[in-house]
This record gives sequence, C-alpha cells and structure tokens, in this order.
Amino acid sequence: MHSHSRQSQPYSVEQPRDSWREILKERLARGEITTEEYRRMVQVLRGDSPPGSLGDEMDDLGPVQL
Repeated sequence: MHSHSRQSQPYSVEQPRDSWREILKERLARGEITTEEYRRMVQVLRGDSPPGSLGDEMDDLGPVQL
C-alpha cells in the first residue's frame, strides 16, 4: 500500500492579497505610485468615475492612510 502524504512544495507560493486597496497601499509605500495616482486609482476602482474624467473631486478621498 502506498500512503499519500502531503509534502511541502519546493517553492513558496504567495498568499492571496487582501484586496486591490491593499495592493495600491503597498505600491504607494514602495514609491511605485504617487499619492495622486493612488487616489485616482481608488476612485476608478470604486466605480466613482470613469478613467480620465477625474477633477477636483479627488480631494474628497481625504488623506491617504497606510
């Protein structure tokens, strides 16, 4: 009889990210995107406005919290 035991894989598998917001926060913290880009992306991903049509309403998002 062969026993089938689970062995750890020889490579690491990344855990799934919590959400798109967490990914954006990480990118902001690493300096990959600016605060303005972060706010624009959050607004677009929330569905508040289509890409390219953002104006002063970005200020409504308030301060960026990491």
